[in-house]
Amino acid sequence: FPRESLPVSVVLANLINFLLSLVVLFGLILAFGMPISRWILLLPLVIAVQVIFTIGFALIMATANVFYRDTQIIMEVVMMAWFFLTPIFYPVEILPRNYLLWGMSFDVWRWVNILNPMASIIATYRVILYSAAPPDIYFFMRTLVTAVGTLVVGALIFYRYSRTFAEEV
Repeated sequence: FPRESLPVSVVLANLINFLLSLVVLFGLILAFGMPISRWILLLPLVIAVQVIFTIGFALIMATANVFYRDTQIIMEVVMMAWFFLTPIFYPVEILPRNYLLWGMSFDVWRWVNILNPMASIIATYRVILYSAAPPDIYFFMRTLVTAVGTLVVGALIFYRYSRTFAEEV
């Protein structure tokens, strides 16, 4: 069977859970009378970009886990930290706009969004679902490029090392 089906199946199984949670979210949005804009039609595109990024990341982590058994334990800690560093339960606007670091001005908002590809995906979800404004297209295109790049790198790494998985396991 195709080796990549294992990490991809995990991502797709979690996608089903995510889509079911969106049904509940839409029910709450309707129950509270929140406005639904035409930008909601972009939701499948945002979900697709998130899935592309997640599959690429899963391929990289699956490969690392075969060769380094502690990858799973380390990733649990890293994922928890990543969760709190991503503006999910807080808007990026509550972070200081500028921060002085070693005598240089440091734009916190910009670096959170550049270094964290999930930050722009979450921000796009927030804009589409909770406001009637269009999402920032530049912001989203950068995330799309990052997601496709992650998928390509993940696929290259996975296919390069997948022939030796059986020997390593």
